[in-house]
Amino acid sequence: MNPMRTLLPGVLIALAAACGASNRPPNSPPRGGSGNSISASQIEAINAVTVYEAVEKLRPQWLRSRGEQSIMSPGGGVVVYLNDTRYGDISSLRSLQANAAASILYYNAAAAQYRFGTGNTYGVIQVLTIASR
Repeated sequence: MNPMRTLLPGVLIALAAACGASNRPPNSPPRGGSGNSISASQIEAINAVTVYEAVEKLRPQWLRSRGEQSIMSPGGGVVVYLNDTRYGDISSLRSLQANAAASILYYNAAAAQYRFGTGNTYGVIQVLTIASR
């Protein structure tokens, strides 16, 4: 029997499943609880003073440089949003008190550009404050 004939149906099913439509609203926060978000209870549990310290301890990969994305967008890095307002670069997280954060969300480049628009080629860290909830 031809091995391609037995593999092909399985491959097609896997491809169809991978291409399935998401039923998530377009402007919803990124999915994946533990990987793309930090909750207030997680921040409280580590006794972080600043948001930068919380991210550094809980999701250090968010702080790593992603390198150049293209010739049109050299350098740069992750952009920080406070609620829905552009706040600064990664270092601006040092000026935000951890106990004021209701949650911290990470958006990869594609989700960041969709949610916040152009100029977010390297992704976004969004800090939602207790007052905004």
